[in-house]
Amino acid sequence: MADVYESLDNGQETIRDNAQDMAQAALQDIPNWLFKQSAKASIKQMAHKGIVNQYKAPTSSGDMGLSTATMNSPEYKRALDQFGEGAKSIDKQIDADWENSALNPESVNFDMADFYETDDKTKLHVYIADYIDDLEQKIDAHDDHTPSPRNPLTEKDIYLSTGLQDAIAKAHAQGLKYVTWSSGKQILDRWNKSRDLDFKGNTKYKELYSNMYDSKMPKAAKKFLNKYKGIALQEMEVDGEINYVIEITDELIKNLQEDFNLPKDSKMLPMPKYGKASDIPSGLLKTDIIEQQGLLAWQKKNLWRKC
Repeated sequence: MADVYESLDNGQETIRDNAQDMAQAALQDIPNWLFKQSAKASIKQMAHKGIVNQYKAPTSSGDMGLSTATMNSPEYKRALDQFGEGAKSIDKQIDADWENSALNPESVNFDMADFYETDDKTKLHVYIADYIDDLEQKIDAHDDHTPSPRNPLTEKDIYLSTGLQDAIAKAHAQGLKYVTWSSGKQILDRWNKSRDLDFKGNTKYKELYSNMYDSKMPKAAKKFLNKYKGIALQEMEVDGEINYVIEITDELIKNLQEDFNLPKDSKMLPMPKYGKASDIPSGLLKTDIIEQQGLLAWQKKNLWRKC
């Protein structure tokens, strides 16, 4: 990637010397997809900035900014939701027109002098720098990661059903009848209220939260309810958003208890069992489940056997 910076700088120098062909050759060393991604990010960032600027107002310090009330307003949220849809259109339009785009150095419509005289070169330089920084962070995270020597949750996305069962167990113990969770947008309102963008021009965390809370969680819940014969996953509207709801029925509890051979009057629903970890219960102390007497009791029993 360091060669990319050198190519940009070489092109800048040759343009100053009116050597158009040499400047064009310098840009050929830069992968074309970087130009395209930089163009997408730049246009989306400008569109986002235009929307945000409409809602800015003078602050107590005299600067222009966004108040919490503004960020919480339906109008502001609606405008940024519309930006999300517009961002998809920008991506599609640039992909469709890229062959003839004036931002594509391989296009006959590309103007070398204009590229260097405007801020297009600077935008590309910033995009590449951000891209490298993001890539290095991912590499560092991978290199620094120490894998767990044994993970009992080996089935894909089983941690979701495990979390749901834990929530149902806690709700049941308190006499509650429903379990629900926030939507991806509601989580986004908490952690990225101002809808800041990443270097690619996409709303930070939006895809992550939507995939987790609006897609994976409902699928896991439907699978869980189907396994234990619960009623279908329900929906309710909260502040204009759809939230999924699990109803804790008597039949659901009964089937869970039967699956784990629990007494009918048990107030506890254990976590699922997984492989070698199945003999080790969660928690430390004794419970009303004979087969699962807590980790300390398990250790005492097994140490006694070895003596």
